[in-house]
Amino acid sequence: MQRYVKVDWLSFTTRRQLVDVLELFKYLENPLKVQEKGRNGYTFSFSSSDGVVIAFTPDRPDIHVNLSGSACDIGLYKLLKLYDTEDAITRLDIAMDCVNSGFACSEIWGFLRQGYYFSVSHDIREYKGLLPEQGHTIYIGSKASERMVRIYDKGAESKKNIDWVRYEIQLRGKSSTAFALKLKENPDSFSTMYFSLLNKQIRLTSEKVDVADTNRHKMPMNEKWAEITNYAVPVSLDVGPRTKATTCSVMKHVKNCASSLKTLEIGMVDYHEFLSSIMADATLKDKHIKVIDELHELKNPTM
Repeated sequence: MQRYVKVDWLSFTTRRQLVDVLELFKYLENPLKVQEKGRNGYTFSFSSSDGVVIAFTPDRPDIHVNLSGSACDIGLYKLLKLYDTEDAITRLDIAMDCVNSGFACSEIWGFLRQGYYFSVSHDIREYKGLLPEQGHTIYIGSKASERMVRIYDKGAESKKNIDWVRYEIQLRGKSSTAFALKLKENPDSFSTMYFSLLNKQIRLTSEKVDVADTNRHKMPMNEKWAEITNYAVPVSLDVGPRTKATTCSVMKHVKNCASSLKTLEIGMVDYHEFLSSIMADATLKDKHIKVIDELHELKNPTM
């Protein structure tokens, strides 16, 4: 059995300057070109046949970047350098290609139908193509949710007629941001993070699960499934509110005082000593403590 875990789609919104964003993709074999129309609600866009689209509107402070599967095949470390910790990750697809596992989609669907599984989602469905090349696809989670798993017959889709199943997790919103930030912090743990998240979303069990059993999440895994997922312990995704959202009120007050602070800095010889003294005497309210805690949490997002 051969397994390969990869990033298969990345979308993020950034507040960096357009020239800086374009500079990130100077490595492209097929350079970005200006398009006649925009994307994702933006007025204009640049795109490359290598799978990169940059959408922007001159009056808007944010820029949206899409990288398709082919654009993500540049190596994990290079990919992680493209987005910043202050960017908002809007979609992240992570996938595992599993070859020669001897565990077909039809067999997995059989276990699901019989109730030999545990999942955080109640929305589990299948699609079986009428033609052989359309293969078999299983969906866990709705397309509108932050996390959806798709398991499908990649061997049939690629027309290579081999034992090749893809296990794909599509992340959006806070879930995509949480995983992306954690991945940027610990890229060497990518495979472990993937397996743990997959087993949180869906895992086959060795016995039929009783939905009324409050301890059903502790049910031992199906041995074949456990082998494919490295017996990984399931984990949850969590991330604190973004900096711009949690500190907006405090930052707004500071910005409103910017002109006054600058005036004092220019005119006062002992400005820094003065600033230090008034901060030392300041009293922190509960709302200030909350912001401090949230900022500390942002430095160490949990998964």
